[in-house]
Amino acid sequence: MKSIPYGRQDITQADLLAVQEVLTSDWLTQGPAIEQFEKKVADYCGTKYAVALTSA
Repeated sequence: MKSIPYGRQDITQADLLAVQEVLTSDWLTQGPAIEQFEKKVADYCGTKYAVALTSA
């Protein structure tokens, strides 16, 4: 069985502020932050589209 390397998280102040901005907005599970995230994931994966899903 292969393991996935896991290391210490690198959570910056900018990351915390971005999360706080979304949590205090009217858009928790949809909205502009999700569209930006999907675009970045698609670019990273070299695909045209990516779809973010929620368990909420």
